[in-house]
Amino acid sequence: MSQPTGNQPHGEQRPESPPPGGPSYGQGSYGSYGQGGYGPSPSGYEAPSYSYGQPRRTNVLAIVSLVTSLIGIGIVGIITGHIARRQIRASDESGDGIALAGLIIGYIVTVVEVMFLFAVFGLLIVASTQSG
Repeated sequence: MSQPTGNQPHGEQRPESPPPGGPSYGQGSYGSYGQGGYGPSPSGYEAPSYSYGQPRRTNVLAIVSLVTSLIGIGIVGIITGHIARRQIRASDESGDGIALAGLIIGYIVTVVEVMFLFAVFGLLIVASTQSG
């Protein structure tokens, strides 16, 4: 046994300290198995390895669809939104929700623009018939 003073009686060995770079708390596997090395845990269960890969790219046409729809160019938003959704289904890109939002806003903007044009032309026709 060890004495608190650190002096060892003759013939008694001191416990070895862990080797530098060896196991420490919070690192490595769930425990040592075998002759002091790292190995599988006694239960055979290995912790899942989580690795974060590259994030998926967002389809550029989906962004173009949303932006053009928001600034009032609905027909461009509709066309680019449909193309973007087709590209997204064929590839591993993200942005389907953005393309869908661009499509919905694009359709709404286009309907409002067409109604506005009908109103303007209707007023022009009514004004030209009353002045003549």
